[in-house]
Amino acid sequence: MDLSRTKRDEGMALIMALMFLVVMGLTATYASSRIMNNARHVDKHVDYQNCFEGIESAFAQAQANFNADGVGFVGVNPNYDFTQGLPNFGDPLVNPVSIPRSPQVQYFAYSFEWANDGVDNNGDGQIDLGPEADGGYISSYAASRVIWKNAPTVIRRAERIFEGVNVNVWQNAIFAGAGQDGLLINGNVSIHGSVHLLGDSLGAGGIALAAMDLSGTSLIHNNYEGLSADARSRIPGLPTTDFEGDIGIETLNATLRVKNGLVGMSGNSEVGQEHVAGNSFKETMDSVYVTDGWTGTAIDVDGNPENVYSDNGWDNKYDLGDMVAFPTYTNDRGRDHLAYYLETDADASVGFQQVYTGDMTFQSGGDSYYWNATTGVEVAGVAPGDEGMPLQADLNSEEYYVWFDGATNTMVVNGRIAVDGDINFLAGNGRNKIINYEGKGTLLALDGGGGGTGNVNITVNLMADAFPDNLLGLMAENILNLGMRAQIEIMGAFYAQDKVIVDRQTNIIGTVVGEYFNMGGQVPSIYQVPALVNAFSGGMRMIGSDTILMLFPVSWRELAVL
Repeated sequence: MDLSRTKRDEGMALIMALMFLVVMGLTATYASSRIMNNARHVDKHVDYQNCFEGIESAFAQAQANFNADGVGFVGVNPNYDFTQGLPNFGDPLVNPVSIPRSPQVQYFAYSFEWANDGVDNNGDGQIDLGPEADGGYISSYAASRVIWKNAPTVIRRAERIFEGVNVNVWQNAIFAGAGQDGLLINGNVSIHGSVHLLGDSLGAGGIALAAMDLSGTSLIHNNYEGLSADARSRIPGLPTTDFEGDIGIETLNATLRVKNGLVGMSGNSEVGQEHVAGNSFKETMDSVYVTDGWTGTAIDVDGNPENVYSDNGWDNKYDLGDMVAFPTYTNDRGRDHLAYYLETDADASVGFQQVYTGDMTFQSGGDSYYWNATTGVEVAGVAPGDEGMPLQADLNSEEYYVWFDGATNTMVVNGRIAVDGDINFLAGNGRNKIINYEGKGTLLALDGGGGGTGNVNITVNLMADAFPDNLLGLMAENILNLGMRAQIEIMGAFYAQDKVIVDRQTNIIGTVVGEYFNMGGQVPSIYQVPALVNAFSGGMRMIGSDTILMLFPVSWRELAVL
């Protein structure tokens, strides 16, 4: 036996075994390292995804907050001083919010309206031109991080741009509240523009509880068909759109919203019109949202309305939740509107605007009249320039007043005029059937013990040469009587805390807001003016005029981490 060879073989076997063990060890180490590395990658990816969910949660809450109260801040104190830099985790006024199911994910968000953020957002070289110029857009910024063992593993930031659409009560031709006697709108009416009905007091049921009784020739249209040339010359041109091959056609961007109650349709009534190619205006409604459905004789066997023409169909549910409530003298988005209306911002020494006690009447061809709510001066039955009655050129824009020249049937209104009684606009004899007004102001009727009932009554053509640049807002604590005389036209913003009555063939140009509408046996027409919603000045303090923005996402982009 060759012992040396045997030893050599044993040595080689040992070397081979050692090499095998080394290779196996290296393989195991590599596999273990790869598994651990993959696990770290998976954990990092999960954290990265969770951080993205934090970003989306921040945006969703910012949007909800903006929709609710106009402040799109989440986890950031609204008093944060942005001149000192952008907020970040760890800043004293940043208190990040956690996702309930994932407490390790934290986020915050803050938002700015383009109209007042001090930035040229649309690149036109100008800053903060207001909601019309800046399009109602909002930039919202969010940051999110994932925390493990008190240390962040991932941080992400993003920007989302929203388009804000004002859905307050003045963004309509008609806005109706709770209703009365099982109805919101009683009678026939032609409406050109958006309609928003709450029906808070309506229960479930048949036609007796219809939110809107569109019978006979009643209609809701998305254009100005039928409006007189004279009235059109006094208001802005409509916005335009492209639709179904028609380029630059006029539109009111009309929407029908009914929160509670059925919509009754009978006879030849219609919501929107069938599209006709080549017309200069849009026939179809932009959208319809009716929760409880449809009733009446113009309904097929399946309960579907026969004459509803809308870009989104007819079976979508109400889309605004509780964002928009009917405003009242005691509760206008949580504020006491009457107290707010009576506050002065013209003369601090007055303290509160002086309230006129008694009925206030303006009659075409009648007595001239002047009431100054800042100074308490009243002059009646005196021609301008005589015995304390100022000339129109001498009116003080720093004071709140209403001035009427009965010889020219010209009214000028400025600021806020509160009347404890009734407010009347009446037609005179013969050709005296019009009052032309200038300026911007509101008249508010209240039932405060002054002998009146807090009603507003109109029997005269009430017009502005340039509406709503000149804008009269009328508010009634009780009843608003519009069109108590046949074939008249009235321009303005009209509100009734109780009931709106229109019992003649009246053309109303502007917006009417009321708890309940009684349209009588005639067919009045209401024409929305889209520019009205942005025309109220701060000094007018028109009820319900606060902006309520519904946000629609436009773009999303990720930003560098600070």
